[in-house]
Amino acid sequence: MVRLLRGLNESDWQLELQQIDPRITLSDISGYLQPGTLFVKITAFPSSLIEVVQSLLVRHCGAILVRGADGDTSVRFIFALPALRQRNFLEQLSGAGESVLQELGARCSRLLENARKRRWHFQSRGVSIPIDKPVIMGVLNVTPDSFSDGGRYLDPEAAYRRALEMREQGAEWIDIGGESTRPGSAAVPLEEEWRRIEPVITRLSRERDIILSVDTYKSEIARRALESGAHMVNDISGFSFDARMRQVVARYGVPAVLMHIKGTPRDMQNNPRYTNLMDELYGFLEQRIQYARDGGVEQIIIDPGIGFGKRWEDNFEILRRLGEFSSLGYPVLVGTSRKSFIGRLLDVAPEERVVGTMASIAAAYRAGARIFRVHDVVETRQTLQVLEGISQNKAM
Repeated sequence: MVRLLRGLNESDWQLELQQIDPRITLSDISGYLQPGTLFVKITAFPSSLIEVVQSLLVRHCGAILVRGADGDTSVRFIFALPALRQRNFLEQLSGAGESVLQELGARCSRLLENARKRRWHFQSRGVSIPIDKPVIMGVLNVTPDSFSDGGRYLDPEAAYRRALEMREQGAEWIDIGGESTRPGSAAVPLEEEWRRIEPVITRLSRERDIILSVDTYKSEIARRALESGAHMVNDISGFSFDARMRQVVARYGVPAVLMHIKGTPRDMQNNPRYTNLMDELYGFLEQRIQYARDGGVEQIIIDPGIGFGKRWEDNFEILRRLGEFSSLGYPVLVGTSRKSFIGRLLDVAPEERVVGTMASIAAAYRAGARIFRVHDVVETRQTLQVLEGISQNKAM
């Protein structure tokens, strides 16, 4: 696996370095930690070619950062790419005689190009879905037991009014779910899930200027929702719970959100553990993207799954290093709204986590997220307006 490293703090660096070579400390690489320098991590590379890469790095970028042995045939290493020297190094690598080196150069170039991408344009059911600015996805839980608003919108009329209210407040997308996926929750029978959401989707599909997403991991629910007017599918399992989901999404040609989850909603918070959190999340999303594309799904959004099989500290690391997922080349969605890691830090109930949520949205925006799944639309819109104004030096 090849990936960019971004947003690391001291503890993150110590973990990454220790997993490659326990003899290396942060002080050994401090000279490389300069603004504008990108870091590339490779977890397996032919040992016979490492000296060639190291020679090119010394010539164009200064030196290889750290390397460690995986065995007799492969090595893992991290190298630095100062901004002004990236092009020369990658051109030399891509032009090398060995196909492995050429592929490494091409791969690094793609990662850098992907990381700079800021605009996407999707289509669904004849509707244009641009992602060229921050997008607000309003949460509509048509459930009796969701952690924050369970029971409030179980009535179809209340759900319909809430969707229109969120649209007026600034939500471009509405994410409709009929099964709670809070930690410890049990699966809902398919017909019950459909009974909850069908009247809401059917009625909202008649409205203009609103993109409807169905929050489900069941392919039959997705199929019915798309037939009833939904525009996209938000699958918390990344197409891993239901083998037919990929086929359904491809058949209708709609966008899909692929999220990372460790376990299932019922057991995902039963002591989740990661050897290297970012390696596992990145690898999972990379694999699910390829799986989706192999099945004909092209319009993809990725979600690292904050709160889904993550420890308290894992959620903060994901937000800190969120920029690493941008190199996959797809828009990044984050769902931090009122979640328990914010409540634990601030010691407040779900309805009192709005300020903490906005802080997490600001961090995610700065790291490259472009879609924000939230309960509090007005506050999110204002937060994003200020962030956009700062980045562009003008109002939205």
